[in-house]
Amino acid sequence: IMKVIFLDIDGVLIPLLNKTPENADFSLSYMDRAKSMLSQDACFSLAKILSDPSVWIVVSSSLSHHWEWLKELLSSVPTMQNDTIWDRVISKTWEKTWGWRSTEILMWLNEYHRTARFWYHVTHWVAIDDEFFDMKAISRMWRLIKTDGYVGLTDEQAYEIISLLNH
Repeated sequence: IMKVIFLDIDGVLIPLLNKTPENADFSLSYMDRAKSMLSQDACFSLAKILSDPSVWIVVSSSLSHHWEWLKELLSSVPTMQNDTIWDRVISKTWEKTWGWRSTEILMWLNEYHRTARFWYHVTHWVAIDDEFFDMKAISRMWRLIKTDGYVGLTDEQAYEIISLLNH
């Protein structure tokens, strides 16, 4: 069994409210400022989902362009399994579709299954994003958990995701 979360970052782990200039501490380094913008509640909610060792992350975010930066950021967030969020990241979606995340996710799944002959096949998956307009295909499959971009991922949504990944 392999379960995958297609994870957006902005609006899921970093609430948009935390990104406003009046809430930013410009005395910090860029990375420390980014770490301070992470919602501890959202990260804890994600950690609850990741308590299942068969759950992995595929980053589906415009921030995937900044892979090393993202690695440092997510390496700073522990899970309940004595690892970090970054340790559970296995890949990122390709940005070949000019921002249509639902298409990128479906392309990733197709390519993964085509090439994963000796690896686990994805049996359950869900997308977590604060946007809806480019996720219509995913939402029609009942695989989208839409967060409030100003709040981020909540415990209630984490439990819904756990339920989706287990059925």
